[in-house]
Amino acid sequence: MAFSDDFSGALLADGWSVEGPATISSGLGGDGTDAWFELTTSTQNHDIWNTNRAARVMQDMTDEDFSLEARFLSTPTQRYQMQGYLVEQDAQNWLRFDTYSNGSTLYAFAAITENGSSRAAFSAAIPAGNAPYLRLERVGDTYTFAYSQDGVLNAVYDLTLDDENFAYDALFV
Repeated sequence: MAFSDDFSGALLADGWSVEGPATISSGLGGDGTDAWFELTTSTQNHDIWNTNRAARVMQDMTDEDFSLEARFLSTPTQRYQMQGYLVEQDAQNWLRFDTYSNGSTLYAFAAITENGSSRAAFSAAIPAGNAPYLRLERVGDTYTFAYSQDGVLNAVYDLTLDDENFAYDALFV
């Protein structure tokens, strides 16, 4: 079962695991008003296409409906930068819902990876070029991805899949 965390503790809460290449680092931060979890990556390849090289913080979850919402404090602006959600069955099968940059435009994006082969599900330019709020909901076999500039999530994309048994969800960069 997915659980909520505002990352305001001194340590990452039990139930989370940091995964990805050995060159990533992570930590918790705060400024008195907000608290956050931070993943820091190197310049090496962190692509999540066909092979999952993403830096990510994961939690176990059961095969049931869920709703995830996060506010990112960064915006992908450089070519190939991305951040969002990963729903992982295993090392060869996952769903990704994210925002990414091609170097000039920010996109809402989703892809399905089955048996190590990725294919795009949707890609749409984000007109304002900024989308710090992301939500992912699963109801049955339908995943709904939304983004927002101001916390009022109004841009919505749906993806309906055959029944899959995904065991983990994550935030990734």
